Amino acid sequence: MSRNAFSASAWRKQLPLPARMGYGWLLRKLRPHPILDNEEWQRYYQFLQKTQWWSRRELEEYQSEQLRKLVQHAYENVPYYRRIFDERKLKPADVKTLNDLHKIPILTKEDVRANPEDFIARNVDRSRLRLWTTGGSSGAPLGVYQDATRWPFYGAAFMWRQWQWAGFQFGDRRVRLMRENVDRWTNETQRACWDYNTIENELVLAGRSMNEENLAEFTKKIREFKPKYLEGLASSVEVLARFMSRNGIEDIRVKGIFCEAERVYRWQREFIEPQFHSRVWAGYGMSERCADAVECEQHQGYHVSMEYGILELVDKNDEPITQAGEIGNVVGTGFHTWEMPFIRYRMNDLATYAAHSCPCGRQLTLIRDFMGRMREFLVSKTGTLVPAQLLWTGRHPVWARIREMNILQEREGEFVLRIVKAPQFSSAEIERDVLEESYKVLNHGEFQVRVQFMEELPLTVRGKLGVLEQKLPIEFADLDRLERETIAAD
Repeated sequence: MSRNAFSASAWRKQLPLPARMGYGWLLRKLRPHPILDNEEWQRYYQFLQKTQWWSRRELEEYQSEQLRKLVQHAYENVPYYRRIFDERKLKPADVKTLNDLHKIPILTKEDVRANPEDFIARNVDRSRLRLWTTGGSSGAPLGVYQDATRWPFYGAAFMWRQWQWAGFQFGDRRVRLMRENVDRWTNETQRACWDYNTIENELVLAGRSMNEENLAEFTKKIREFKPKYLEGLASSVEVLARFMSRNGIEDIRVKGIFCEAERVYRWQREFIEPQFHSRVWAGYGMSERCADAVECEQHQGYHVSMEYGILELVDKNDEPITQAGEIGNVVGTGFHTWEMPFIRYRMNDLATYAAHSCPCGRQLTLIRDFMGRMREFLVSKTGTLVPAQLLWTGRHPVWARIREMNILQEREGEFVLRIVKAPQFSSAEIERDVLEESYKVLNHGEFQVRVQFMEELPLTVRGKLGVLEQKLPIEFADLDRLERETIAAD
């Protein structure tokens, strides 16, 4: 049987986009939405609408209450926590408030990989669990189990709360550009580059292969669809924006651009926002569901979703950081992952607290910026760390001639710039200009840079491109070797 064996669904997928949109409008009128029309979700979403305006004291009291429940559950049902509590002669009653959190040791990815079964709660129905795989952008991917029937409700509530800050209304047309394929085929062997999600009123663009032909089709479909919002990985949106720039496409406008799952760099914002005539709304999260933080309408930092979990910043000795501006390692405790709870889980992501409160009036903890992962630093010949994103900060026209680029480092003081160029430009000229731009921010004596042109770049298991594939081991303590005057450049 062919992939597009006759069925009503397969037939509809071959209809023109306007016809599919009309069918979607009718379907949404007649069929309940699997999440928005669920009473449990509606209650929780309304709860979040209220809690965003709670005082700091109310928010911390709520966190303490959730922490006590989580610790009690973990001690009673999760072998790993029973063991570490007993070894330290701790009882759940010893963890009453946020000030007691430090009594629990930091959890690492290596701890989980050593025996993942020890983290699965014994009182859960395993038939309801779904295995999620982390992105692998900071090392080998990690498998995490979560309740497939409960988590979508919580995740959607936090996501749509931020989107509502951007003016999003349920049912608004949006484009989703992610590093994935779509479930539609143009023939028995050719997968389509776009699809339409009738339930979400969403145009889905397949970013797994962002070649020039597909990018041209993307812009054609976006014009036809006329979306209000765009959602995608920052690296994918950047590739689309570069295509639009070099082809003189200036008529695509949206009200908001939602970017999560990757860090959004300042240079990306400065390039993407004018191209779409819109602001980027960034968010921080991870597959382990331990912490969440998003930008509000003021764009002056990231509000920690304190109802989602506890986000801490710790120093190289795992001591709490309380001062604004000091670089810390993100540690998270999720409130909605009882099936496989991670308490004080170190993400190996870097962040700093804001020194100000947000003018929006929300009392949620404010992060000034997430500064990337530990593996997003280049190592010089003398061991100095340099943020990899500095190579992208220039405004030279060469950057518009490149479709995709990332870095591979396997030896100190050497790295490869892997480039997929736009077809109409000269490789020799791009190589010359890229090297010239690179050495504007790098020391000739500290780095040897080589350019490698490729047909396509390797992606992580979650479809991310990433800034840097770092093969050298870098630990948080190595930040003492950071070229600190460069970190402020982003």
